[in-house]
Formats: sequence, C-alpha cells, structure tokens
Amino acid sequence: MMYKALCVFRDLQDGYLYNTDEPFPHDGRDIPTDRLEALLTGKNAAKRPLIVRTGEFTEPDVKTPQKPKKRTKTKE
Repeated sequence: MMYKALCVFRDLQDGYLYNTDEPFPHDGRDIPTDRLEALLTGKNAAKRPLIVRTGEFTEPDVKTPQKPKKRTKTKE
C-alpha cells in the first residue's frame, strides 16, 4: 500500500525530508507495521499524523470555528 506525506517532515529513521503530497516511503522500501501506525495516528515525535494512505488523502483534520447564528427579533 502506498502513502503520502500530509505535511513537510523529516523521517527520524533515515533523515529524508518529505514534502507535502510526496509518496512515502520515498524509496519503496518495506516499512514495519508499527512504524506505519505511528506515522498514521500521531503516536510519533511530532504528536500528529504525518502520512495518509493514498486514495484517502484529505487535508489535516482542522475544524474551523463556526460563527454562532444570529438571533433575529420577531415583531410582536
């Protein structure tokens, strides 16, 4: 399965600098399941997901605050 970088990050295992949307791994090597899990879930030094499965690429889960709806006064 292929993955993409969600953001710019340096792989602490091989020192490679990944750019956003770049394939992971850069050299096609096999990555241990526990390492993939750490990069996919945020259980890593950056404390956030760094990669996503190809085909499931989405923007990082950042919720934009919504403005409260204005209450309109009704005429009585």
